Amino acid sequence: MNLSTTSKRPHIEFFLCASALAGTLVLSACGPSLPNFGAGQVSVARGQAVLMVKPQVIAGGYKAQALVENYKKSDINHLVIKVFELQGNVEVPVVDDEGNHVQVDLLNSELDVPVKFSNLFRDTTYRIRCYAYKAPGEAPADLISTLDASSYTDVTITNDNAPTVTPLRVRLVDVVFNGEFTSGVDVTDGGFVPGGPVTGTKVYGANAVTTYAGYAKGFLDDLGVRARFDSPSGVAIDSNGNLFVADSANNAIRKVAPSGEVTTLAGGKAGFLDGVGRAAAFNGPTGLALGSDGTLYIADSGNNAIRKLTPDGTVSTLAGNSEFGYADGPAAAAQFNQPSDIAVDKHSNIYVVDTFNHVIRKITAEGNVTTLAGNVAGGFSDGVGSAARFSFPKGITLDQSGNLFVADTDNHRIRKITPEGVVSTLAGDGFFSWRDGLGLTAQFDEPTGISIDPLGNLFVTDRNNYCVRKVSPSGEVTTLAGRGIEGFVDGTGTNAEFDQPVGITVDALGLLYVADQNNHRIRRVQP
Repeated sequence: MNLSTTSKRPHIEFFLCASALAGTLVLSACGPSLPNFGAGQVSVARGQAVLMVKPQVIAGGYKAQALVENYKKSDINHLVIKVFELQGNVEVPVVDDEGNHVQVDLLNSELDVPVKFSNLFRDTTYRIRCYAYKAPGEAPADLISTLDASSYTDVTITNDNAPTVTPLRVRLVDVVFNGEFTSGVDVTDGGFVPGGPVTGTKVYGANAVTTYAGYAKGFLDDLGVRARFDSPSGVAIDSNGNLFVADSANNAIRKVAPSGEVTTLAGGKAGFLDGVGRAAAFNGPTGLALGSDGTLYIADSGNNAIRKLTPDGTVSTLAGNSEFGYADGPAAAAQFNQPSDIAVDKHSNIYVVDTFNHVIRKITAEGNVTTLAGNVAGGFSDGVGSAARFSFPKGITLDQSGNLFVADTDNHRIRKITPEGVVSTLAGDGFFSWRDGLGLTAQFDEPTGISIDPLGNLFVTDRNNYCVRKVSPSGEVTTLAGRGIEGFVDGTGTNAEFDQPVGITVDALGLLYVADQNNHRIRRVQP
């Protein structure tokens, strides 16, 4: 039996031990004593909050076609069971003090062994997921169980003085002749072993990076990591946890539901065409913003236009006419030059990063386009309105007071624009490098995406440093995740790797979603 973990946090001294008790795998706390963490970093349970499950495999089915056989228990090479805590609709990995995701790996010969998870906490809801693989490792192509609700169980621990027992549902997929599949394992109740008080800790992996959706370049709607994107660029999230993605090279707007299901809302072919759903066409859409009524506003960069997508799937053009240029005025007559990102305020005013014009534009609710700040000459200077200068800015976000924050990409700085149009520099010294620090002492290398949380913390994708940075309200710049090396690694903090992270958004729980463009994935970061 293999105990496997992910997301190392070497500075935390704590580990899980496995032992066999009467044929039962027991995960419990042992080893070194707890380190002294600050308030809010750990919580300690003293009781018997445990969960018992016992896998019992039921063969999957198959579609009505000849010469195919359904998956059976014998087809499982190993079964991985992972523990998550539910925070609203968000799954947060439960890890030990070293940042290791709590999980159990059962070989085929061990599928009848009951499993006991300890160190669980009362008044907490957990999601227990199972993943059945037909070969060693965890390659998506070898997964033969579903990722939907038929393959996990949610359980709320209400008592830490007695064990909790619950069924664990897993289904093997159905086999179809062309190799696609849908559903199969069922896990029955396990018993429990009475024991003494349990002392444990629960620490979420600070700055843990996981893959939320996508796994390779392509265009495929599916669940989570089975879906495919091609150079995703912009992301936005609504209050229900639905994530919207500007899938740039696929010329499509995609949606990732809280369940992980990826669907295409509109587009899918290159062009400039209004219409409903897949009948519409985009040309390299990049930035997204959500209006209060659920309307999605889109920076359709290659079409030099601002588009909108209503909840009923209708795509229309708000401003711009596909010709690149620079012109203020009524929306239909206005011109843009590769707009990259977009923000919308509570009054339905829209703010556009007009990248190749080096300016920030405003579209009023009445449809009039004006230039808020910057000058087509480009450059760098603080000032008011057109006296300020930007250089190929690419990201924009808006705080609750109406201040705009801009990722001034080629100036390697983070800028601020007040509602009166006063532009100042918040962070970055203008040299392309990588250095944390306060305000103008920090360094970026082509900051691209930017988002803000309700506390005023800014989160920035530092594209050519392959990392995600944080700028506090006081101007302190720190690195949350990534280590300056392009690649693909899920992990914690600087153990993680990105390849050209661009769009970024933050949800109501403070979780970050990053469009990892060259990895063709959506990544999630827990600050």
